[in-house]
Amino acid sequence: MRSFTQPNRRSRRYGAARWRFSVAAVVALAAAGDAIAAGATLWVEAELFDQKGGWVVDGQFIDQMGSSYLLAAGRCRPVADAHADVAIDAPGRYTLWVRCKNWQVEFSPGRFQVKVGPHLSAVTFGKQPDPHWTWVKGGTFELSAGKHRVVLHDLTGSYGRCDALVLTSDPGFAPPTERAELERVRRSLSGVGATVKDRGSFDVVVVGGGVAGSCAAIASARHGANTVLIQDRPVLGGNASEEVRVWVQGAVGGGLPNAREGGIVEEMLERAKTDGNESKALATLTQAEPKLTVCLLTRATGARCRAKGHIDAVEAVHVVTGERSVFAGKLFIDCTGDGVIGASAGAIYRVGREGRDEFKESIAPETPDRRTLGSSLLWDIEDTGRPTPFVAPPWAIAFPSCKDLPHRRHQPPNKGHWWVEFGGGTPTPDLREIVADPNQLDTITDAEEIRDHLLRVLYGVWDHIKNRCAHKDKAANYRLTWVGHVAGKRESRRLIGDYIMTQHDVEAGRAFPDQVAYGGWSIDLHPPAGIYDPGRPSIHHFLKQPYSIPFRSLYSKNVDNLMFAGRDISVSHVALGTTRVMATCGLTGQAVGTAGALCIQHDAVPRYVGRNHIGRLQQLLLKDDGYLIGLRNEDPADLARTAKVTASSTQALAGYDASITGQPGHEMVCPRAQMFRVSAERIQSIRAYVISSRAEPVDLKMGLRRAKEWSDFSQKKDLATATATVPARHRGWVSFRFDQSLTPGGYYWFHLPVAKGLKLQLMRGAPPGSRRAYRSSKGWNLASGHYAFVTDPPIVWPGQWQAENVIDGVSRPVGDASHLWASDPNQPMPQWIELDLGRTRRISEIRLTFDTDINARYIPDGFVPQLVRDYRVLRAEGDGWVEILRERDNARRHRVHTFAPVEASRIRVEVLRTRGGKSAHIFEVRLYGPGR
Repeated sequence: MRSFTQPNRRSRRYGAARWRFSVAAVVALAAAGDAIAAGATLWVEAELFDQKGGWVVDGQFIDQMGSSYLLAAGRCRPVADAHADVAIDAPGRYTLWVRCKNWQVEFSPGRFQVKVGPHLSAVTFGKQPDPHWTWVKGGTFELSAGKHRVVLHDLTGSYGRCDALVLTSDPGFAPPTERAELERVRRSLSGVGATVKDRGSFDVVVVGGGVAGSCAAIASARHGANTVLIQDRPVLGGNASEEVRVWVQGAVGGGLPNAREGGIVEEMLERAKTDGNESKALATLTQAEPKLTVCLLTRATGARCRAKGHIDAVEAVHVVTGERSVFAGKLFIDCTGDGVIGASAGAIYRVGREGRDEFKESIAPETPDRRTLGSSLLWDIEDTGRPTPFVAPPWAIAFPSCKDLPHRRHQPPNKGHWWVEFGGGTPTPDLREIVADPNQLDTITDAEEIRDHLLRVLYGVWDHIKNRCAHKDKAANYRLTWVGHVAGKRESRRLIGDYIMTQHDVEAGRAFPDQVAYGGWSIDLHPPAGIYDPGRPSIHHFLKQPYSIPFRSLYSKNVDNLMFAGRDISVSHVALGTTRVMATCGLTGQAVGTAGALCIQHDAVPRYVGRNHIGRLQQLLLKDDGYLIGLRNEDPADLARTAKVTASSTQALAGYDASITGQPGHEMVCPRAQMFRVSAERIQSIRAYVISSRAEPVDLKMGLRRAKEWSDFSQKKDLATATATVPARHRGWVSFRFDQSLTPGGYYWFHLPVAKGLKLQLMRGAPPGSRRAYRSSKGWNLASGHYAFVTDPPIVWPGQWQAENVIDGVSRPVGDASHLWASDPNQPMPQWIELDLGRTRRISEIRLTFDTDINARYIPDGFVPQLVRDYRVLRAEGDGWVEILRERDNARRHRVHTFAPVEASRIRVEVLRTRGGKSAHIFEVRLYGPGR
């Protein structure tokens, strides 16, 4: 990566020197007959303060209010002072003006004071009766010539905010309030944004540095395109970043087996385990790309288009310095989530929910509207080990009883709740209706009001948990350690492409001919009223198989050089319920980033590449550890595809033992079920891992039923039942004895009833054919995850781990096919796999795909035991072998090794050590020559 904007250096660079210049600038303007004010006027941007103390720069709402501002996010405790030194050229009587906001007029929570030199303003700011951004007059002071320190002194820690301060010796001057005039005067007096910097021209311009945008930029650069990534936050990751902290979810979270996303998404999650979080992982990955320039704290505000339907450049503003810039490019990828660049360029887009008749979607509302999914704020907590009181701020929304939070589980140690959600729908002219009708807010234009109300809700929910909940004793020792002030947004604009995906595509698991990504999270729809809806906070419509995402849904219908990835792709509102989760967004990002590089190579627009080079695009995605439904490696450059493969040994039979996680499991507040595929003709018993908080033993009855197919929970009659006793305060296995004949290869499921005080433990992995469900008034509902269970005899399945699997073109288990080579676990390491190319070839690259258990919902802490840790690659020479490379302490699924070209007819990959497993596992081996 060529450059990486460092916010701290930039903020120091644009410090007091600008403010000294601004006074002289006004005098010069006056001499020229173009004065803003008759006397000396000094404009101070708060976000440019050299020392920000405990205040933070909030740049989320630049498009709505015109600039960034300083925010006192102190979790209801005053933050440290912010200050800056300013220079007064001429002594005199100066009036102070402060642009601030009383974000909750009834309570005025965000109060602060301003001190200029020795003078403390008698005015307390953040108390004005106007709820909008307003200039407040702070009094008049006698100031001498020279330096004076301006101090922002927070009084509450309750999200006070300051945009700018003005000191003027002109008694008739008042700062403007109208947006256009405010911008003009700001630039004239402060110099901020007075000129536009040309940042150069790029092949591919990616806007938005969330998971989708970061994956797009990395993929584009890796495939040779000169790429820039423009991100308006100080870190990458978007909703997955350390600023928001939403969990990265994908197809495995939707309950689909072996469906965790590969490619750059997997790479990010692997690195997050060692780097600390997704933001740092993405920083590591982007910095490693020489063709990628990353511009942090840079807000892209719109597109420049000389001709209709074609973008020439994007305009941007630095979030801290206010410096304006322009980035020219050939291809543009909008990963902003809000579709900012697409909308600015005139791209067709939609907002809200389609009516049921438009696409015949059964889940859609009967009539269309502009309501959307809301936004959320998260928090983090810690156990202090002793009772820790919490006094709610007066401005918090009260939730007096658990009945005020229906269907919303909120017991510690949960760290934040995604259902603290608010603000989806059409805007209202009167924002005072915000509580009366929370549906009437737009997630773009009313974003600040939504975030502010979420703060009130969040502190109210925490107050409920600590002080009002029926389970408050469990929260007694917990305290808040972090509260987000950057809201995680779910929905706004959806840019329209040549195809709009719908509920039908998702539920049918369509494999589009131009597929470039896949998904499998449930259709997860939330009520627009968010936390104020009395029903469930989300309704999950779980899927039976993954679905593909067509390239036609990732480029604009009417702007020829615009692509998009993330939650702003071309889908209906219902389909967005599944495509919006971040792992899926990352796959679409990698797809369009790779497509962007292809567009540059062919000097073509995305539609042309989709029609004429879709096969090449798909093969590149597979090469980079992607997965596409039903497609295999057909890359003619891969020398391994025609090789003869042999191995030191092969595993013949596999069994299954439950792998317990540290998760607390699910309370048995409703009937729960677990499906599995049997391998024996008879089952003697089923053991389930049960946790009991009850002081007395409990008899628990398990029923066993036959399924017609995988994911079918329609059977209403039991084949057999068994009862077992759960001991008091038990935590462990409970055995249910059946002695029941079964059909090998068939799907069966057990179910357990409601049982107060009992929980079923979740497990990390599961045998093929597993699926979980829970029962509601509507019947059995498919769900993600698996309950910990073991059968007697154990579930086993025939070996399909032959050596040839490493070149069969698929790098993950699909259905009953393992697509994996596994060595005999009874044979000691090292174990090897050998590729005979038939003749001598020049080789300079090898790609290896290992086993990181993509059936697991998350990459586990530590490592899965079957991951290859140490290995080496050798070439045959005479009667012996010569080492090409050796790798120690591998931590990743997909490895790409390049080396000086060698001549070889046989290549061997030798596994020296795993992370604890007894068998060597390799999904794929690819070989390439120079220039491939």
